[in-house]
Amino acid sequence: MSIFTPVIGILPAIAMGAGLLGAPLLLKKFEKRNVLLIGCVWGIVINIIFYFVGYSNIYVFIIGRFLAFLPVGIWSSVTTIMFGDSVDELQFKTGKRLEGTCFSLLTFIGKFQNGVNVALTGLILSVIGYVGTLDADFQQQSEFTLKGIFAMVTLVPALGFLLMGIPFIFYDFTKSKHQAILDALNERNLLEENQSPVEQ
Repeated sequence: MSIFTPVIGILPAIAMGAGLLGAPLLLKKFEKRNVLLIGCVWGIVINIIFYFVGYSNIYVFIIGRFLAFLPVGIWSSVTTIMFGDSVDELQFKTGKRLEGTCFSLLTFIGKFQNGVNVALTGLILSVIGYVGTLDADFQQQSEFTLKGIFAMVTLVPALGFLLMGIPFIFYDFTKSKHQAILDALNERNLLEENQSPVEQ
């Protein structure tokens, strides 16, 4: 366990990093909406597959955790870019550049999400009878609890990916629409510069 515990902790972070780095490559070929939906489908399928594969083989479990965290990195990257897009659209509609408000909201959402994660995790652990007492010589978790924990790290994320993907089915802010907004903003800025008095 001194070997596997750090590996199980580090590999998801590596997978998320790979997702963050891979997202720009995907965005060159696909719409942001499609990249997110592909990530959702990937997360759903991988988590369900590895739920049925089980956790008896530690090596298979580690591979499953790595694959399951790839779309998390993609989501983090693409949704942050989408916040930037929303700044452009808000400027186009309101005439105001609201980066501070938008990215403050992004920070708030992240903290709110972490709070929900902690609360949900605690709730599920209490329902499945998790025993928090540390004793290396005592088999402290029942079979029901172990299966519940495994469902919590496979089926619950699969459900999360499903819920995350639903709103983006209706997302229609395409590359062409974004480019049209950028062109309109540039044209508006040029007109404003030409209409402003020339400084002596």
